[in-house]
Amino acid sequence: MSAASSLEVEDLRWVWVLAGFVLGCAAVLVLTPIYLVLAAAGLGLAGLAVFHFAGHRVAGARLASLGLGVLIPACAVAAVQGINSL
Repeated sequence: MSAASSLEVEDLRWVWVLAGFVLGCAAVLVLTPIYLVLAAAGLGLAGLAVFHFAGHRVAGARLASLGLGVLIPACAVAAVQGINSL
């Protein structure tokens, strides 16, 4: 196994980020935002962990990209709900 490298912005799969964004926009209508934030963060961290294995770098980049895409609308809705509850 080779040495692990970090995930750079060039490694992101923008199509998967867009797919995650669409999925996240649909999921905020069904799930509570805090659960969606936790699930998206877990998906992104799993992608980062998988990315460090030399044979699974593409799959890890896809998972991390999907997690980032879901995290964007989830965090926005969580912030708006947090502001409105004050």
